[in-house]
Amino acid sequence: MTPPVTQGRDAWQVPDVAALRPLRPRRARWADVLLHRRRLVAAAGLFPLVLWAARTSLPPSLPLTPGWWVVLSAVALLSALALATYVPLARTDDRPGERPGASPCAAAAVVFVVLAGPALGAATGSPLSGAPALLLAAMGLGQRLLGAPACGPAGR
Repeated sequence: MTPPVTQGRDAWQVPDVAALRPLRPRRARWADVLLHRRRLVAAAGLFPLVLWAARTSLPPSLPLTPGWWVVLSAVALLSALALATYVPLARTDDRPGERPGASPCAAAAVVFVVLAGPALGAATGSPLSGAPALLLAAMGLGQRLLGAPACGPAGR
């Protein structure tokens, strides 16, 4: 453990503790994490499936206006991108004990994406009633992009 160091008037450094290194703040690399070719291909493949699931979650008596298609497409896009972040970027065969994204915290994004379906099921006639589903899908993607370093091994 290194002692705290003060430099200047108000600057200080947190002691370096090996057990707490996975929890330290890191610079967000969301573009590197999300815009990888394998994950973009997975998101493109998942988009029609998630769009179909979102469409079938709506009440059958609800008329589909262009506004609803915009909301459904946005929910499907955010959900597909969140689910695509589970595609590994590199082979992990050489590290048998490490499974990136294998923690209860890492499963939170899937829970948010799944909860977007019942939120769409409770929708009324206005496309604005799909905002909770849009928020849940955005929370799932945000958790995977911003909260994943604290959820498990750094290899994600």
